[in-house]
Amino acid sequence: MGYERKRLFSMKEEFDQSIFTSQFLEEIFRYSTLLAKRSPSREGGAILKRMGRERGEFVGHRPYGIGDDVRYIDWNCYARTDQLFIKKFSSQGHLFLLFCIDSSSSMGLGMPSKFSLSLQLTAILSHIGLQSECRVRIFLLQEDGVCQSPCFSNFAHFRSLLTFLSGRFPRGSLLWENLLHFPFWPKVGAEIFFFTDLWNAGPCQQVLQNLCAQGHSLALFHLLSPWEAKPTMGRTVYLRDVETDKRQFCSLDKRIIEKYLQNLSSFRKKWSTFCQSHGIFYCFSPSNAPISALLQKFFPHLC
Repeated sequence: MGYERKRLFSMKEEFDQSIFTSQFLEEIFRYSTLLAKRSPSREGGAILKRMGRERGEFVGHRPYGIGDDVRYIDWNCYARTDQLFIKKFSSQGHLFLLFCIDSSSSMGLGMPSKFSLSLQLTAILSHIGLQSECRVRIFLLQEDGVCQSPCFSNFAHFRSLLTFLSGRFPRGSLLWENLLHFPFWPKVGAEIFFFTDLWNAGPCQQVLQNLCAQGHSLALFHLLSPWEAKPTMGRTVYLRDVETDKRQFCSLDKRIIEKYLQNLSSFRKKWSTFCQSHGIFYCFSPSNAPISALLQKFFPHLC
C-alpha cells in the first residue's frame, strides 16, 4: 500500500472551476457567515459548536481576512492602527479535521457524481473549519494507497486546498482493510469525516470502531447516485460493476425493484443503528440532494 504526499507550497494555485464554480464559492461564504452568526460568540464557529468545544483564553491578534468572523474583530486595535485584526484564542477542543473520501470507481456514478458531492462537502466543511482555526487534512482513499494532502492550518490555505481537490478522479476499488493499520491517523482526538457509498464496505465497521476507541469523533456520509437510491422499473438494463468489471443483463420489474429497495432499507438501518450505538453521525443522501439539506442535518442550528 502506498501513500502519496503533496507539498503545500509546490502546488499550482489553480482549481477545478467546473466543480468549484463561482456560484458554489459564494455559497460557501454564505454558509460560513450564516453558521458563524448562529454560533454563540463564546464558541469558535460552527465546527467547534458541533463538537461541543469552546474557545479558550485570548492569546493575540492576526490580520483580518475575507470570510473571517466579524465578531472577533478587535475594534479598539482598529481605532489605534486603522487596520483590521482578528482576536485569537487558545482552544480547549479538538482542532483537527480529517476528510476521508472514498475514491473508488463506484463513486463516479450519478449526476452529479457521488465523488463530486464529496469534494464539495469537503470544501465547505474545510472552509468552516479553517475559519474556526481548525487544522485540516484530506485523505483520498483508493485501492493502491492513500493520497494525503498537506496540513492546511490557516484560512489563507483555502485556495491551496481547492487546488489539491482538483483534477481527482475515482478509480479502482477501496480496500477498507488497508485502513486498519493506516499509519497517519492523529494520536489525539479529531473530527473525522467519511464520504463513501459503502459498497464493498468489508471491515469498515472495524475501522470506525477502532477510531472511536481512540477518542475521535466521526461523521459518516453515506452517498448513493439517484438511480442507486431509487431505480426506475420497466426496462432491461446492462449492469456493469465499475470496480470489478463484472457484467450482467437484468430486467427491472416491480418485484426486483421492491426487493432491492427492501435490502437497501435494511442495509441503511443496519448502518444507522451501528453509528447511533457508537456515537457516530450518520447521514444518507442521494448525490443530487441539495448541499444545504446535508449541512442542516450536520448543523441543526443552521435551521
